Amino acid sequence: MDLHFKSLGRGYPLIILHGLFGMLDNWKSIGAKLSKQFTVFLIDQRNHGKSFHHPDMNYQLLAQDIKKFMENHWVFEAFVIGHSMGGKVAMQLALNHPDLVTKLIVVDIAPKKYNDKQDKLLEIMLKIEPGSYSERKALLSEFEKEIGDETVSRLLSKNLKRNREGTYSWKMNVSSIYKNYQYLLNAPQGDHKYESPSLFVKGSNSNYIIPGDEDLIKLKFPDATFKTIEGAGHWVHIDSPDRFVLTIQNFLNADSINL
Repeated sequence: MDLHFKSLGRGYPLIILHGLFGMLDNWKSIGAKLSKQFTVFLIDQRNHGKSFHHPDMNYQLLAQDIKKFMENHWVFEAFVIGHSMGGKVAMQLALNHPDLVTKLIVVDIAPKKYNDKQDKLLEIMLKIEPGSYSERKALLSEFEKEIGDETVSRLLSKNLKRNREGTYSWKMNVSSIYKNYQYLLNAPQGDHKYESPSLFVKGSNSNYIIPGDEDLIKLKFPDATFKTIEGAGHWVHIDSPDRFVLTIQNFLNADSINL
């Protein structure tokens, strides 16, 4: 059950992990820019995109998926970027297997338990049956009406695929994500620290990393540095792609490895 992926460019390996409801396609433009210097691996995590569906889902399993992916593709160490849920997966991988992660970049998430309300979105996705729609416009209209947020509706609608019968279905495993959602709110677990350099990036308009979280982060990631990108929200890489890429390049090119 290998993960679906795309690789771009040549150079030192760089793995990018999307967030909840995301997929590798969300990172193609960022990956293309970074591929001028690195071999970029864009990965669909389990129950997302074109990767395998599974009834179980938690951060230990998700991190193990990435470890197996690296082994299967002869990647012995890499830079790792993770956004939101993917950031927690990246942190879990670094805590479990620090030798695999040369440098860690976590985007707009902290190593703590959240009380988020994405379960409401999941309930809407379960309520609306894409298989009963043959016209995408009608399906998207119903979806936006239920959610009440055009930006979120547009993001989630990228998970729709057209079936041979002319109707639609979800690419991601909505029922499994909903069943395991409580585990995805949890913090990464582990008694060890990740001692190598790490960068935590947040959007100035996001509240996923708040005052006091830096001290919490330092407990597990003592060599952490922090960067706030002004004008960006939770989807930092979408709101401010050029500044985001420059921030990543500056961190990865700094002194610790001979590129």
